[in-house]
Amino acid sequence: MTIGILDLPNEILRNILDILSYPSILAIKWTCRTLYSQIEPLTVYGMADLLEIELWPVFNAAEYRPEGLKRAFPQYDFFACHICLKIKGAECFSNAMMKGKRGKFASGSSINRVTRFCISCGIDTGRYQPGLQFDYGGGGRLHGVLCRKCGKFKYFSGTSRLGFCRDCLSRENLLEREAQLDKDALDALDAALGDIFTNRKSGSARVRAAGGSMRNI
Repeated sequence: MTIGILDLPNEILRNILDILSYPSILAIKWTCRTLYSQIEPLTVYGMADLLEIELWPVFNAAEYRPEGLKRAFPQYDFFACHICLKIKGAECFSNAMMKGKRGKFASGSSINRVTRFCISCGIDTGRYQPGLQFDYGGGGRLHGVLCRKCGKFKYFSGTSRLGFCRDCLSRENLLEREAQLDKDALDALDAALGDIFTNRKSGSARVRAAGGSMRNI
């Protein structure tokens, strides 16, 4: 006769749980409703536990995608934050926090992953200052700004030259000024690229002229 975990006396089940890690106990607890109700709620855990849990398939869809798509996507991939000690969606983290040394599969020690934090905690602790802009959400190609006016982090298409969100730009009647600054930046970029192209053409002409002079010697 086969004996399953549900057939074990409560004393033996408790002895087993006493030697298991937080992620292992949580995995058992999620196995079925009976175990979920029998096992007491878990309250003591740390970032190391969350780093193990974030690798579970339910939180780590990127691992099972084709090679060209192995990057985080909002609502499908989840990461742990060491400040609030929660596992949140990719849309809650800057791209810098989800790749490189702080990424899920960073080589070497996990010491850098332990320092990962979400956008909300970055704002609350002053790590992210008003006016700061960065990409977030992973493969969703999202860009946001921590508004200088309202203090909220919001999606922003392009770059906010004034460091304001769209709502505050509209309320402060600054949309035209923002558009002008954007145009000025593009004009400056076009001019710089034009100078580079002109300099390259001049350099090529000088090289050809020098080559012709050498042939006449």
